[in-house]
Order: sequence, then structure tokens, then C-alpha cells
Amino acid sequence: MSTLSNRQIKAVRKVHVCEQCNRKIDVGSPAQYHFGIWEGEPFGTYTHMECHAAAHAYAELNDLWFEDYPWFQFMDDSEHDHHAWLLQNHPVVADRLNIKREAAE
Repeated sequence: MSTLSNRQIKAVRKVHVCEQCNRKIDVGSPAQYHFGIWEGEPFGTYTHMECHAAAHAYAELNDLWFEDYPWFQFMDDSEHDHHAWLLQNHPVVADRLNIKREAAE
């Protein structure tokens, strides 16, 4: 995987879907945009700023890079045990992912 562009957008001009939480990024909201090439195919992703920060922090904490990078909407908590971490460190992201405190304990 090659990331060719990674930039912060101050305000998106149209609605996008966050690749981390699968929720809408509304017009006028800030977002993180990535463009690159994966197995010869170009890709572009948008994420909420909070979701990007949470994924990056989780990747650094657990050394999860490249194909192991955390995409929260696809992760199983039984394998990664990230629900409690999100609730404690990134409650906005946990809420977007519908993670409840009782379920994480």
C-alpha cells in the first residue's frame, strides 16, 4: 500500500461516509482525506477527524500499520479488545460505533 496524499480538509463540500465509523460526514464538517494505491488499485477515503485520531492512536499503541491498520467498523472486539479503549480514550468515536459501556465490560 502506498499513501500518496494525506490531508486535513477544513470543511467538506459534499456528504461523505467515514471509513472508520460508517457514519456521515456532513457538509461543512472537517475531515481527513487519504488517497493512495492498494494492490495496484487507487483508493480515496474520508474519516471524521476524531475517528482518524482514534485509529492513529490505536495503531501506534498496538503497532498496527499497513494491512493491519485498524478500521474500527470492521474490527471484532473479541479479537482486538478495542471497545473499552475507545470508551475511555475516544468516547465520541465509541458513540458513533454504538459501543456501550455495559457491552465493553
